[in-house]
Amino acid sequence: MEGEAHYTAYFQQANLHLIVEQPESAAWKHRYYFREGQLFHYRRLSRGEPSTLERQFFLDKKGKLNPVQKNVNIAEGEIPAIARRADELKRAAVARAGTVITLPLLQNREP
Repeated sequence: MEGEAHYTAYFQQANLHLIVEQPESAAWKHRYYFREGQLFHYRRLSRGEPSTLERQFFLDKKGKLNPVQKNVNIAEGEIPAIARRADELKRAAVARAGTVITLPLLQNREP
C-alpha cells in the first residue's frame, strides 16, 4: 500500500465490517463498509463537527452501483479507484490483525 494510511478497522469476530480512513492533512474522512468481504457502501464526510456527508454510494452484490439506494455526488467512473483503495486498506487491516481470536458474542441472559 502506498504511503502511510491512517485508518481504523472494525471487525466482528474475524469478519471485517468497517474501515474509517482519516488522512491527517485532509478535511474529510472515508468510511468503507464491507459485507462478506466485499465493499458495499462508501461515505466521504467532512471532518468538522457536525460531519457533513459529501459523497456516498451503495454497490449491489455484483459490484455495480445500486440505483435503488441514495447515492450522493458520485459518478460511476469514480467507483473503481475507491474500490481499489478499499481493497488496499482491507488487505492491510487483515494482515495487521493477524490471527484473530474468535469468541462467541457474550449474552446477558439469566439461567
